[in-house]
Amino acid sequence: MDRRQALQTLVASMPAVGLLHGCTSANTTPPVLEPSEPRRPGWSPRLFSPLQALVVEDAAERLIPETNTPGATSAGVGEFIETTLRDCYDESARRHFMAGVDALNRDARAAHALDFPACSAQQQSALLEKLVAALPEHDEQEAQKGPEPFVLTLRELTIVGFCSSRLGATRVLSYEPIPGHYQGCVAVEANEPAG
Repeated sequence: MDRRQALQTLVASMPAVGLLHGCTSANTTPPVLEPSEPRRPGWSPRLFSPLQALVVEDAAERLIPETNTPGATSAGVGEFIETTLRDCYDESARRHFMAGVDALNRDARAAHALDFPACSAQQQSALLEKLVAALPEHDEQEAQKGPEPFVLTLRELTIVGFCSSRLGATRVLSYEPIPGHYQGCVAVEANEPAG
């Protein structure tokens, strides 16, 4: 028997092997699949519920996603946002922000029948873009009447948290541990980190 005939015989016998395996495994108990561990935020939230923490973490990651540079999640922006809200914002501003987090999750459930963290990155981005599109025209007098819209506070805290993190400051921004003299205007080359 040459090699070609041996391979043909082997290929022809493979379905039979599969049938035999099916027959022998029919008497065995199917494996029990353990439920997957629910996803948890990258920190232990003290102000947010675990679901709110994941909404904030994922929303921040949509604003500054991980590419060839770190994203908001790697930089710990979710924890920064919670700490800033807890330590620096008054109770009404905290309640307003958390109501925005809950509203974003409700929008995800209405649109996709999923919590915001369970939605795909594209679905999450579309939900955030919808919030931005619904923003009223900027009016200084209107801005003074009430709290800043949730999505603007989220964006501001995400940017500040990312830029002040170790990863953001050292891997994305131009970082000088011992700065030299002040230069008010510096030419920046294409694809050079800003800072």
